[in-house]
Amino acid sequence: GIIDHKLSREVKCNEVLDFQKHFEEKCVPKIGKALKSAICEVLTILAARYNIKNSDPSSLFDWARKGFKKKLCRPSDNSKSLELPDIVKNALKKKAFQRKEDNDDEIVNALDDVSKGKTSLEDICVMCFKLDNSVVMPHPFFVGGVCQDCRPFISEITKTPKGQMNDICILCCQGGNLVYCCNSFCMSAYCETCIDYMTPKETLSEILKDNDWKCYLCMPATDDRCLIKRREVYLAVGPSTRPVKKSSICVMGLNDAVMSVLMKKMISVNSFSYISPRTSNRSYDDFSIKEIKDIDPDFIYDSFFVSSAVERKESQECLFVSFYKFLYRLVMTRPLKPYIFFMYMCDAEIVNEFIKMRVRRFLQVDPTKIKIGKKEVYLWSNLPAIKDIKDNVYLMKKSRGPMFIEEDILNKFLEPLKDFFHARIIK
Repeated sequence: GIIDHKLSREVKCNEVLDFQKHFEEKCVPKIGKALKSAICEVLTILAARYNIKNSDPSSLFDWARKGFKKKLCRPSDNSKSLELPDIVKNALKKKAFQRKEDNDDEIVNALDDVSKGKTSLEDICVMCFKLDNSVVMPHPFFVGGVCQDCRPFISEITKTPKGQMNDICILCCQGGNLVYCCNSFCMSAYCETCIDYMTPKETLSEILKDNDWKCYLCMPATDDRCLIKRREVYLAVGPSTRPVKKSSICVMGLNDAVMSVLMKKMISVNSFSYISPRTSNRSYDDFSIKEIKDIDPDFIYDSFFVSSAVERKESQECLFVSFYKFLYRLVMTRPLKPYIFFMYMCDAEIVNEFIKMRVRRFLQVDPTKIKIGKKEVYLWSNLPAIKDIKDNVYLMKKSRGPMFIEEDILNKFLEPLKDFFHARIIK
C-alpha cells in the first residue's frame, strides 16, 4: 500500500475508481495528512524513476495536476531507479515493521489451554504467550495478563491519543501487518498475528473485506470463540507503586467542592486553581497553556450537572463544551508529569450510549454509575477504585440532599488520594 509500504493485492481495472469523484467519499479526515504524505511519496518515487530531481512537494503536485505533461523517456527494465527509493527504505525501519519472531507452538499451547479451561487469559501474558513468564499486571484494554518482560511496552499503546494512528498493535505492542479500526474516533491498530491466533478461522479474511470494520474496543466480539475480549472496565494505567516521598497536591478543579473535601481528608494542598463560573455554559474560555504549565496539576477535576428545566438537546450541547474543556486541560497537562489523576462526573440522564462510547475512547476508562435514591450520576476516573463497586455500579446509601450530592460523591471517591499525597499538618 502507498501509506504503509506493504504489498497490496492486485486490483482489476474495473475496480479502480476515479480519484477526484470518489476522494471525498473515501478519505477519512483523521488520516488526511497520512494520505497526502502517501500521494507525495508516490510522486517522489515516480519523479525519481524519470530522473526528475525536485524534492519540493508543491512542484510535484503541480506536475501531477497538469497531467504529467513533461515529456519523459520510459525507464528501461534494467534501470537502477526501479530499486526501492530511500524514502521507502527509511520507512521500513519504523516500529510497524519490527516484530520479534513468533513461536507458534507457545501461542498455540497457551491458547489451547485457555480454550480447554485449563487456565484463563488473565493467567497468561497475551503479549508474548510465554508460559514461563509470570503475569505481573492485567492488560489495560483486554482480558489477559502482562508479564514483566512485556510490561515496559504498555506505555507505547496507552500514550497514543484515541483517533490517532499508531504503528503497533494495541494488544501485543508489536509491528507487523496491521489492520486499523474504521471508527475515526478510535483507529486502533491490530496485528494480523493476534487476530489470526485469537479469533475464529475466518475472522481475518472478513475484516480485510470490511471497509467499515469496528474494532474489539468499539464493538466487543459476541462470538465466544474470540479470545480478544475487551475489559468491561477499562484499566487506567496508573503508578506502579505508591510514592516513597509524598508531596502536597496541586489541583485544577471546577469549584470549591474538591477543595472542601481535600481539607476534610487532611490532604496537604500546594495549590488550587479553578475557573470562575461563566455567563454562558457554551463558552470555551479556559486556562491558557502558560497557566496550565504554571499550575502543574497532579489532579484535574470537572463536572456537569443540569437543571431538570433545561431541554435534553441543549443540556447535551453544554455537556460537550464542558467535556471538551476538561479534555483540553488533561491533554495539555499530560506531557508535564509522568502521571495525572483525573475525575469527571455528570448527570446520567443526559448521557446515551454514543456519548459513553466517545468519552470512554478519550479517557480510556469506563464510567461508574452512582445511584443516590432516584438520582444517577456517571463518574469517569483513573483513581484506584473504592470498595463496594459491583458491575460498574455504586449504591450510595446516604446523601445530605441535592445541594450536596457532588461533594458527597467526592468525599467517597477521593479517599485513595491519601495514599499518594502528603497529609496536612495542623499546627
